Amino acid sequence: MCQCGKTKFCHRHLIADWLESELGIYIHEYNFPDHVRKNGYLIKRNEPSLFSDEDQKVKK
Repeated sequence: MCQCGKTKFCHRHLIADWLESELGIYIHEYNFPDHVRKNGYLIKRNEPSLFSDEDQKVKK
């Protein structure tokens, strides 16, 4: 297994995407469950918020 950083390009992510799209074999990222693969990179998944942007602003 390669030692590529999670934010750096990695050929393993391309192979995992191909295995999933062509053969239906899903490769789970154990160390980074909140990330998705895209074009050879791991990208943090944007989770929907329960609050609007206005609710999250701190009023002074």
